[in-house]
Amino acid sequence: MPIPGNMRGIVDMNIAIVMLALTYVLMKLTLRTIPLTEAMAVRGLMAALIILAVGRVGGGLRLRVGRADRRVLAVRTAAEIVCIPPAGAV
Repeated sequence: MPIPGNMRGIVDMNIAIVMLALTYVLMKLTLRTIPLTEAMAVRGLMAALIILAVGRVGGGLRLRVGRADRRVLAVRTAAEIVCIPPAGAV
């Protein structure tokens, strides 16, 4: 049985709140044994893996670019890479 849109949003928000509280608890426990920078790195890696998994399952990582738009997208991406200012120039 599919979940209606509003109910799905409520469930997702509750899951997010529980995950946020869980990360606080895990960070407090982790900081007892390892330095802050290592804990932040591990937390960031785990968060990235979870977001990647959720995105793949939910279909949020699919990018469909039409044939006609691929060249425009490639040119724009290359232009943005070339136009990145050097460090300290901003």
